[in-house]
Amino acid sequence: MAWSEHVVVRDGVRLACRDWGGSGSPIVLLHGLAGHAGEWDVLAQRLSCRYRVVAVDQRGHGASERHPRDVSRAAYVADV
Repeated sequence: MAWSEHVVVRDGVRLACRDWGGSGSPIVLLHGLAGHAGEWDVLAQRLSCRYRVVAVDQRGHGASERHPRDVSRAAYVADV
C-alpha cells in the first residue's frame, strides 16, 4: 500500500502528512529533531494493515513549511 500526501494549514503554517490509510485505531508517527515523515515509511506500511497510520512532517521539516515564525514546543504540540 502506498501513502498519499495531505496538506493542512494551521495558524498560517503549511503542514504535510503522509497518510498510509488503514481501518483500525489511528497512530500518528512523529520524527525527531532533524527528521521528516519519510523516515517512517517501512514501519508505517507494516502497521497500516492493522491501524490508520499518519506520519507528520513537523513545521520546518520535510515537505512542510520550512521557516515558520513559531517553532516553540507549544506550536509543535498544537499542530499534532
